[in-house]
Amino acid sequence: MNDLKSTDLRIGNLAQIKNGDIRTVINLDNCIKVTGSSEHHTHGISGIPLTEEWLIKLGFKNNMWGDLKTDEFTKDNIAMCKVGGNHSIHQLKLEGRMCQVLITTVHQLQNLYHALTGQELQLTQ
Repeated sequence: MNDLKSTDLRIGNLAQIKNGDIRTVINLDNCIKVTGSSEHHTHGISGIPLTEEWLIKLGFKNNMWGDLKTDEFTKDNIAMCKVGGNHSIHQLKLEGRMCQVLITTVHQLQNLYHALTGQELQLTQ
């Protein structure tokens, strides 16, 4: 995955550092500072692929159809739908309509959720 720039992120976003650990962004002054590190990163920070596991950790619920799982996850009237069976690309669905917005990483979903609701998307587990 490509390195993120400080302009890609907001304070509070989750990101992955080069050793694979997941950290929270705490400062964005011309570089990226994350929890658990004294370094100010200008490279080596990447987005976390948005998977079913991450959607659930962020409080999204799988929409069941009877006993069958679907490819749609919802939270607060916002739905994310898997695209073409790819487990890390999701399309936004609002009020039952698909939008031409593809989300591939956790920080993109956090930023979109904040833009739509004015609230932070927090880990629930």
